[in-house]
Amino acid sequence: MENAKILLQERESILDTLQEYCPDHDWRKIRDSIGIKLKNIPMYLRAYDAKQSGATFLEIGKSLYPQIDEDNAKQQAYNAFKKAEELVNGGYRKLMKCK
Repeated sequence: MENAKILLQERESILDTLQEYCPDHDWRKIRDSIGIKLKNIPMYLRAYDAKQSGATFLEIGKSLYPQIDEDNAKQQAYNAFKKAEELVNGGYRKLMKCK
C-alpha cells in the first residue's frame, strides 16, 4: 500500500516511467490482464479505503459516482473495490514488470 501511495503522489505518469523498459504493447497486455485503467487507480484505492473503514458500497457509490443512479453507483463502487483489492493483494506487481 505504501508503494501505491508513493506512485500516486508522483506527478509523472506510471506509463511514462515504465515505457523506456517496457514496449507499449507489452504494457497494454499487462494493464489489460488485470482489468484496470491507470487514471482510475486513485478512485479504486478510495473505494478500498472507504470499505475498510466500514462504509457500505452504496455510500461509497454515492460519493464516487454522484452523477449516476444508486444501483449503478453501488455496482461501480463494488467493481472499484474489487480492482483495488486485487492491486493491494499483489496485483500491483504485474504493473511493475514486463516480459
